[in-house]
Amino acid sequence: MESQIAGLFLNTSPPDSTPQPCRDLQECIQVVEAMNLKAFFDERYHKCFKPCCLDPSHKVVHIRGNPPSKYVLPTGWCRVGIKVSDGIANANNIWKGWHVSFHGTTHAAIPSILAHGGSLLFPGDKLLDGTVLGIREGHIANVKGAFTSPTVRYSSLPVYAQRHTLPDGRTVQFVLQLRQAPGTYRIQGETVNWKRRNGDTPIDPHFSNNEVLN
Repeated sequence: MESQIAGLFLNTSPPDSTPQPCRDLQECIQVVEAMNLKAFFDERYHKCFKPCCLDPSHKVVHIRGNPPSKYVLPTGWCRVGIKVSDGIANANNIWKGWHVSFHGTTHAAIPSILAHGGSLLFPGDKLLDGTVLGIREGHIANVKGAFTSPTVRYSSLPVYAQRHTLPDGRTVQFVLQLRQAPGTYRIQGETVNWKRRNGDTPIDPHFSNNEVLN
């Protein structure tokens, strides 16, 4: 799988009881700043995708890449823009040719992923604190890969995006926004035993549960 990180989405819970335009975005930016990651910011692409800031007529499903592939707008989340090398983006035609996807991860892994140059880490890779990234509970045993999805609803499931508790007692989840090169991944069904617990209920109404995983 060939990919490039293009943004970091955060979702805090519970949300602010008196939401105001971009207040949640500023809080999410502060969370990432507290992780000493401001050097990776591209402030041009900070954006709130919550109802307080989205145009009521916004499109939910979008098409990107060549060949075209759909993804779902991550409504309810805030994006912290992450720097992408113009040279890499232009040489690979990332913005026009690659697909959009999402990858749920942990608070502990974010610094190492960004320091790794914008590429995902795999089980067995070493984090900045010296620990080795393992296969978390609920994942397929002995499969060393990185799971992505065209919908944040799948990537934000707790088995992928573990909740991190903030000093004020709220929790936050982290989901990376990626651009993935067509032809370097395959589409497949969910692997979290969703059907056993939820029957035929779709994880995201815009996708079959057989096509939510890249």
